[in-house]
Amino acid sequence: MMDRQRFSVLAGVLGALMATTSTAQDRTPIEDFIQNGFPLELAQEALSADLPHLLSGGDTAVYFNFDASEFLPTAVLPRRVPTMALGEHPMPETGGIKVET
Repeated sequence: MMDRQRFSVLAGVLGALMATTSTAQDRTPIEDFIQNGFPLELAQEALSADLPHLLSGGDTAVYFNFDASEFLPTAVLPRRVPTMALGEHPMPETGGIKVET
């Protein structure tokens, strides 16, 4: 049953993405965003946009891709087993290596 649910969700997402037609959009050059930053209106639009809109291109997609960590925070995986100490094998001869750069 779980596989059917996953398939249904995947099919829905793909259908939504395919339904999003790429139209000619007025796009701001990325250099402008780098020099001037993102306007507040664009950030607010990106926060309220759905996934197909964020992936369809245009200025909202640029904002999403620049700041994806705000939308998709990195997962923190809990440690399930105790940690092990690393072995210690000093090699003093490596400290004597000299190279020209």
